[in-house]
Amino acid sequence: TESAKSPEALIARNNLASVLVKRGDPEQARKLLYLIQRDARQSVGEEHYLWGIIASNYGDALTKAGRAKGAIAVLERSIQVLEQSFGAEHERVITATERLQAARKAALRSD
Repeated sequence: TESAKSPEALIARNNLASVLVKRGDPEQARKLLYLIQRDARQSVGEEHYLWGIIASNYGDALTKAGRAKGAIAVLERSIQVLEQSFGAEHERVITATERLQAARKAALRSD
């Protein structure tokens, strides 16, 4: 529904996914964040900072769910969007960059 794609609903759903990661269920969070990211793309667009935040969390969940190779492109794009919105020194950009480094390391280990 459209209400599930409102910025407020996207944030609430994103927060739920973050709780799932913290509780040790990154696979469930990954599935949820996939849908949230899709809905954010349709609702606010892929250039919007909210999409960038969700994409960063999705990339983190992918890595933690053992899908680091898939996380790399998501995190690279998330960093681009977040840098455009907040600047390179912003906390969210730094977090996404750390997540990208972790994904790259995990992808190397899985080869």
